Amino acid sequence: MKRLMVLMSVVLIFSMISFVSAVCTESDSGIDYTNQGDLYKGGEIIFDETAQGDNNVDSNDEVVVLSSTTAKLRSLSGVWIDVELNGEYDFDFGRGKITEVNFISADNRQNSIKVAYTRLEDFCFENTLIERTCSESGDHSTSYECPIACSNGACVDEIEEDECTDTDGGKDYNVRGVAANNQDSAGESCIGVTNWDIGYTVLESYCDSNGNVQQEEYECPVMCRNGACISEERDFSCEDSDGTSPYDQNYNNRGTVKVYFGDELLGSETDSCIGNNVLEKFCSDTSYGIVGVEKECARGCKNGACIIVCDDTDNGVDYFNKGEIYQDGEIIFEETSQGDNNVDSNDEVIVLSSTRAKLRSQDGNWIDVELNQEYDFEFGTGKITKINFISTNNRQNSLQVSYTRLEDYCFDNTLIERDCNQQGDKSTSYECEFGCINGECLKEATCVDSDGGKDYLVGGKTIGFENGNLITSSDGCRNDNKTLAEVYCEGNELKVEQKICSNGCEINACNPCLGCELNNECHSINSRKEGNYCSVEQDWIEQKSKEDLCENNYECKSNLCLENECVSGNIIAKFLRWLKSLFS
Repeated sequence: MKRLMVLMSVVLIFSMISFVSAVCTESDSGIDYTNQGDLYKGGEIIFDETAQGDNNVDSNDEVVVLSSTTAKLRSLSGVWIDVELNGEYDFDFGRGKITEVNFISADNRQNSIKVAYTRLEDFCFENTLIERTCSESGDHSTSYECPIACSNGACVDEIEEDECTDTDGGKDYNVRGVAANNQDSAGESCIGVTNWDIGYTVLESYCDSNGNVQQEEYECPVMCRNGACISEERDFSCEDSDGTSPYDQNYNNRGTVKVYFGDELLGSETDSCIGNNVLEKFCSDTSYGIVGVEKECARGCKNGACIIVCDDTDNGVDYFNKGEIYQDGEIIFEETSQGDNNVDSNDEVIVLSSTRAKLRSQDGNWIDVELNQEYDFEFGTGKITKINFISTNNRQNSLQVSYTRLEDYCFDNTLIERDCNQQGDKSTSYECEFGCINGECLKEATCVDSDGGKDYLVGGKTIGFENGNLITSSDGCRNDNKTLAEVYCEGNELKVEQKICSNGCEINACNPCLGCELNNECHSINSRKEGNYCSVEQDWIEQKSKEDLCENNYECKSNLCLENECVSGNIIAKFLRWLKSLFS
């Protein structure tokens, strides 16, 4: 049963290939079980890795991917073939070129290789012949059980019991070969460092005088590589570009590990990120290979390395590009006012309880914060790690923010520029010639609005010209708490619109209307005005007439919706009068 399943898999692989060319020619002119034929046609085969690493391969494995350029492909005879990207090879099934090597990581079942072929051969799988023929759709593979035996891609009429072939002509220790007869086959490999097929002893396959496949160990005079003795002594070496020692694990720098056998590059792997963790690659001190360990990064992973103590995205002092610094730190804000009703422009924080507070941003907006929550502030991303609440209206109240990210930001027309130094980070104040907006200086005199124009729901800052002078102005609420002075750009000129907010004005922006607006007023959903109603989509919709479909009373002109249908108010009135007459 196992042999049948394997045979069916072999036939299925070669009968379901996606072809890149419609041209198909064959040398044995159709189905001919007694002569081996070649079929010339373009196509591709993808082999997926099924093993968990090179040391765990078994008879069911087809491929082991070692790096982004190298792999091992197993032939039907059991011999492992070392292949490289863009290399061409003679396989059991024909001639093919390695066009793609998909390497995710070592021991990953998503690894795969793609082989583009131009020639397919008839071949034997035990006593079954896989016969290639051209068809209207391209090519076709047929399995045929040979009556006597299958040999060299064709059925044979007779076979001697002692028939045995050796591709390297016998005991040739300097050439890698395969010995095979009708029952057995064996390739040749080095005994030693099995994952690279390197050692000092070759396991040589040959045919004995009785036609049996035999193997013997032979100690090479120098060394063994790829199943054959070699004439030069070579040393293993391993280097890691991010380590002082190749066996070090440096999680804060991205590095590439390379393993050499003399001048031959055996494989290479590079550190990478897995979410917030880093997959650190380094040299194995026991297996002459590359190993990896996954480590959680406290501040996340970026470009194959943990984010270090201080990392500046704009690479130092750059006044014209907003940057971010990734670094751990803390800021303590102390309450200076006497309670929430006494805040002024100098206040930074108001502590309301042991778990809640208000923190003031540079543009004057108050942000409601809670203990253990993270927020995006002007200065960066921070978490409220401590709230010290003594009592209401107490200047000893304070709030502690632990941050991992700091941003360049503007304070009026002054840029607060962050950059790294040996101690971690520092801040520099720089007066921008043409104004500061969104954490960077403007390069020329122009008009720029931080909220992108007329956005009444966002408090913005605008730099532009007024009467020939370059000025800075911000959106703001008037004293009536209903009118917003919305500042925007018109060309290079700074303009102001007085916008009446339907739901009031707070913190330099209109409060959003959660219903429908009409004549600068905000009406709740289900409101009815001027023959229209406010829908749940916050749109005014004309009220419905008698017998129209409805879901709510307010959708109907009669204000009556029964069984999903608007009904006339007159009918209900008549019904009520009739009921009244029965009891009068």
